[in-house]
Amino acid sequence: MGHDKSSKEQRAAEIDRILRTRITDGTWPPGHVFHWPQLMEEFALQPWEACSVLGPVLKQMRIDGVIESRPYIGVRVTVKGERWSPPAEFSNLPYDEYIEIVLRQRLNDGRNGKGIYKPGEEFPSLSALAEEFDVSAATARKATDPLKRQKILVLLRPNRTYINPNLAKFSTEVLLTPPKRRRPGKMKLHAFGELRTLAEWAQDPRCKVTYKVLYTRYVSGWILEEALSTPKAFNQIHPPKS
Repeated sequence: MGHDKSSKEQRAAEIDRILRTRITDGTWPPGHVFHWPQLMEEFALQPWEACSVLGPVLKQMRIDGVIESRPYIGVRVTVKGERWSPPAEFSNLPYDEYIEIVLRQRLNDGRNGKGIYKPGEEFPSLSALAEEFDVSAATARKATDPLKRQKILVLLRPNRTYINPNLAKFSTEVLLTPPKRRRPGKMKLHAFGELRTLAEWAQDPRCKVTYKVLYTRYVSGWILEEALSTPKAFNQIHPPKS
């Protein structure tokens, strides 16, 4: 274990040296944009090494002000005195939805033999995705949940997510198109023969869970009556099978 840790630290130190050299010698000028998959492919890093090797390097470079991250765009070399803003077409899109779009494109590329997201290989952890996109793990989870519900990502080992080995069975349209998300808002929703908003249903005596759990279940595709009446002990990521 100690040898493994030392090896990771050495690889991280070498990557750090190479990236900083590129910036200081002008190979990567201010404003140069790069992405995690590019670096992982260049340095032959596996998805599960993203957090332990690449993550600490880029995090420290951000702290030092050498680079900056934006969820909508990626990572770039810092430009002094300039604020980095997302493209207009993404400015109103929630982070998790944009990240999901990016992940779907990477998965499609991987299916076609490009990039690092290849069928059957382990998928980056939520913490790795959160570090890459500079968002919370909760946001990363919201981005990946639709992919898990569609079985594009599958749990083949405890607490470890893999890309479906049979990714070829999914059409390009299915792989690239995020399913429409439920957005309850103030809309009246039908359950038990009545119409109420989701917030009102959360206050109903028949509701066995908190509003947060109820909301998560509903947007994940649960039938509202089951989302309301199923105790939290039986909570699950996917809707109950009919």
